[in-house]
Amino acid sequence: MGLTMRTILYCLAVTAACAVSATAAAQSSTPGPAIDVEIYNSTNGTNIFCAAPGDTLWAYVHLSPATGGSSSVQCGAPCGTVQGGPANIAAATINVAFNPAHLAFHSAFNNGFMGSAAADGQLRLNHLEAGRLGWVLAGDWTPDGDTGGTLANPCEMSLLDQAGWIVRFAFTVQSSGSSQIVPQDEPDFALAFADICGSPAFSSSNGGIDEVLPATVATGGPGCSNVEGIIFRNGFEMGDLSAWQ
Repeated sequence: MGLTMRTILYCLAVTAACAVSATAAAQSSTPGPAIDVEIYNSTNGTNIFCAAPGDTLWAYVHLSPATGGSSSVQCGAPCGTVQGGPANIAAATINVAFNPAHLAFHSAFNNGFMGSAAADGQLRLNHLEAGRLGWVLAGDWTPDGDTGGTLANPCEMSLLDQAGWIVRFAFTVQSSGSSQIVPQDEPDFALAFADICGSPAFSSSNGGIDEVLPATVATGGPGCSNVEGIIFRNGFEMGDLSAWQ
């Protein structure tokens, strides 16, 4: 390979610094009585991505329904009694903002096999040039995700009632620098969630949403010091040494 031990040690040192600082700077939503939404890096569980131009990363959207007394809401429907409240989400609109000069949207994947999710979400990709994409949950369809199929009634619907990721977005890093991937909230393109039992929909303004955490993508600076100086990157920049074991 032609690499000296000094070069290898330099790469390891830089990468270790990146992994440690990313862990120290990480944010994490705290489950509570209201809904939490978070963008996170599944590789290390933080809200920070250390990436170089040309890299592709997966940003996961994590949703935590409410906990506590509000989860016991019930209401009547023609099919019987159904669960309501912010712990039993039946509809959602999530808009995610990014800097198109730094990141290019690549692809997306719904978590349709998640046991806790009516995750028949539809992607909204008509504003990518403005740095915005969306995910909309509007029921539980058969076949899964096919809005031309059959919509389940409230008594048969698989609600979003457990914490987990609901959709992930792949981005390609276009240029050096730092930017954020942000779940947009009020007043612009507000997050919104609702249950089967009707209004009010859950939002930040009415206390239905209590944490909204963005992720940072950086090729240098705090949390990702000197990532661009690494000569080779086989998982080192994310603290993954499995390729060298």
